[in-house]
Formats: sequence, C-alpha cells, structure tokens
Amino acid sequence: MKPFSDVELAALLAELESDRVERKPSLKGDAPSTVREAVCAFANDLPGHGAPGVVFIGVCDDGTPLAGFEVTDELLRQLADLKTDGHIAPPPTLLVEKRRLAGTDFAVITVWPYDIQPVREATLDELDRLRFEQEYLPALVARDVLVANDRSITQKLAVTKLVVGDAEPVPT
Repeated sequence: MKPFSDVELAALLAELESDRVERKPSLKGDAPSTVREAVCAFANDLPGHGAPGVVFIGVCDDGTPLAGFEVTDELLRQLADLKTDGHIAPPPTLLVEKRRLAGTDFAVITVWPYDIQPVREATLDELDRLRFEQEYLPALVARDVLVANDRSITQKLAVTKLVVGDAEPVPT
C-alpha cells in the first residue's frame, strides 16, 4: 500500500468521469457526509477495481482548483478523524496528506479497498457470537441503529466484513 505518485494523482485529478475519484471544494456544509460516503464506497470497492480511490479536497467538480484554498493542519486532522469517528464501520485503511500538484495544494485522502480473505477452514461456529453482538457491534454502531436493525446475524457479520458475504458466510 504505497501512496500515489504526483503523476498518478494528477492523472486521477484530470479524470473527470471516474468511480475512483471524488472532488470537494472544501469540507463545509454536507461535504463531511459525502466524503464519508465516498470513503465507504472506495473501501468496499463495489466496482471491483482492486485499487484505491481518492478524495481531493480543494478542487471543484470540473477539476479546477478552488481559488484561495488552504490545506491546514486542522483540515488534515478532520479528514484523518473520518476513519475513527464511528460513522464508517469497519474503519477503512486510508492515508490523509497534503499534496502539491501543478503548483496547487490539495488535501488528498487515499482509500484502499478492504482486504477480505476467506478462511475456508473456519466455520461460523468458531466465531464468538456473544462478543460480536455485545462488544464489537456496540463499539461500531450507534445504539438506536442497533435497536432498529432487523438484520440476521449472518447479515451483520457480512456488513462488518467478518464473513465474505451474506450468501457466502465464510469467516474472513
């Protein structure tokens, strides 16, 4: 998991129609929510690219830099906190950094897809269901969401990436 080179990032920034890139002019308004959604999408790698996705902060949708945008330590901290603020479960692997491309500073979040490897020799019976439901889930998901959740145990395990999927409940 190495960071993108400047050339690779510049190419991604220029690629306007990509499901591996999200652009935001700032982290104001509803941007934190949409950035979390992008991070989640990149971590889940639904298109199956097997490659990281990138969120650029300080750039408009058309790829032009936002005039006067400053990448501050506070902004970088806020972006790094997205990983562990409890809104994305399980926490993704990401890198937050200030990068300078073509003379302009951007905040860049690189998100690697979850590395889910099935352990074919393992069974669901080997998982500690009580600990999963009483410790792990409450640490990841808000209590009111858990109460309203009518998913099966297999579905809950799949959502948290502890099994390959609902249709393939093989531990990872």
